[in-house]
Amino acid sequence: MSPFAVWLICITLVAFAIVLSWKGVNGLVQQEIPLTDEEMFQAATRARQTARDFIDASSNPAAGMEMFSVRVPVRYRDVVEHLWIDNPVYDGQSFVGTLSVDAIEVPGYCKGRKVKIDREHISDWMYVKDGRLVGGYTIRLHYSRQPNRVRKSLRDEFPFDLDTDAA
Repeated sequence: MSPFAVWLICITLVAFAIVLSWKGVNGLVQQEIPLTDEEMFQAATRARQTARDFIDASSNPAAGMEMFSVRVPVRYRDVVEHLWIDNPVYDGQSFVGTLSVDAIEVPGYCKGRKVKIDREHISDWMYVKDGRLVGGYTIRLHYSRQPNRVRKSLRDEFPFDLDTDAA
């Protein structure tokens, strides 16, 4: 199995764990960043503020850098989901790439669909450098909110280290 396929499976597992934990906490069944979740809002803000780091790394990746992705909000009426696009290309204003998974609650957003989003609207970015996650601010927050048994399981499944930052 390719490293990318393993990564995609891991992201799907995290999304599943997040949906389950959020559904149990406040009834939400979609992956969203509630305006009332100050920590999540700060994680997404930090991602936008540091997007230049991602742009620089993805435009000229060094040895050991891989799995470049940007997280984007997709909307349908009042529902918002945040999905990952793989290998996004930055055109000076927007990121363009293809969705890595199907949306759960937002119709019409399927794996492989090409999407474009302005830099100011991303909700996260990530890549892996020498086996360690760089960026991934919302991933780290979701991960930190999981019970120890879930975090251990995710550490065993992820093809990168979530506990330290490679930056």
